[in-house]
Amino acid sequence: MRKFSSYELTELIKFGIDPFSVNPKNIPVEYITEKALFYNRYFKVNKNVLIPRIETEEIVSIVIKNIKKKKNIKFADVGTGSGAIGITLFLELSKTKKVTGYLSDISDKALKVAQENVNGLLKTEKRKDHNLHVLKSDLFNNFPESLKNRLDLIVANLPYIPKDRISKLPKSVKNYEPYLALNGGEDGLALIKKFLKKAQLYLASNGIMILEVDDTHIKPIAVKGFKVKIKNDVNKKLRFWIYTATQKKTTDFIQ
Repeated sequence: MRKFSSYELTELIKFGIDPFSVNPKNIPVEYITEKALFYNRYFKVNKNVLIPRIETEEIVSIVIKNIKKKKNIKFADVGTGSGAIGITLFLELSKTKKVTGYLSDISDKALKVAQENVNGLLKTEKRKDHNLHVLKSDLFNNFPESLKNRLDLIVANLPYIPKDRISKLPKSVKNYEPYLALNGGEDGLALIKKFLKKAQLYLASNGIMILEVDDTHIKPIAVKGFKVKIKNDVNKKLRFWIYTATQKKTTDFIQ
């Protein structure tokens, strides 16, 4: 039998899976159970989406800390994958605020998973009526024009691994998680650069953008009209770029 950690064994048993039936050595337990715990909720996952990590949960904490005073929130989760970030933000923020959310991805298979999580988790938490929308979009290409300059918050966990580092990732990642969701191009910033150019058009003048990045991205991309702060994750590794407006927004950014 494959050697499992105590956490992995607990998860397998919880979802009725016999550990002796698991053959592949490195397959993540979350792909076996098709469940991943994120911010105290279980999300459906499969090989078409990344497994949400505990480090990423901090995006939710950053958001809650930075938009306490706002009562009406419009946000977008770009590159949503399983929907873990966007759905969690919606459920947490809507406890005290009026919230409208847009979850987007370029992958039809990922969007299917995200929609199943929207349906399942909102039903579990008895949210019959909601303003949470799932849409197919290459970054912002299919976002409604009416959202320009209207989003209070944009979060993104885009592919950010430099291409030449993917082969060096643990087998449980490189052999099972979707390559499309890992590959960030030569420097890991290919999609992030495109995102920053477009995101400014949709962000409200007092909005905030939060990006998850690779720990090698020590120099954030400067965007005119914004200040950017670097934040480490729970493991003390560089993980987030946080953009807030300092003056009237422009569509320029410095690469």
